[in-house]
Amino acid sequence: MRAPNSAASNPVSTVVAAVLRFGTMIRTAGERRRVVHSLASLDDHMLRDIGLTRFDVEAAMVEPAGTDATLVLAERARELRQHQRALAQEAQAWGGETPTGVVRSFPKRVA
Repeated sequence: MRAPNSAASNPVSTVVAAVLRFGTMIRTAGERRRVVHSLASLDDHMLRDIGLTRFDVEAAMVEPAGTDATLVLAERARELRQHQRALAQEAQAWGGETPTGVVRSFPKRVA
């Protein structure tokens, strides 16, 4: 037997709970958008240090409202790390030299 005050028996509380969840989702999305916009204020060197490019940030800023732009950036950074690892492994296989026809992702840093 169900309790008379359970959420399943009270449609008003079910609607209120859904509205609260929706409000939380909107607030979280807004906070994440603000984070992405703050990344846009970083210079290119700082973005490169965290595995992103200016293009990555700008592309994430134009994602549809329902898309979590921070997840888009995290995925892009992960892809870039994988690409860099693959280049490093290939270079190691060639004895430390970059094989002909392989373009580096970033120019070498000059100390």
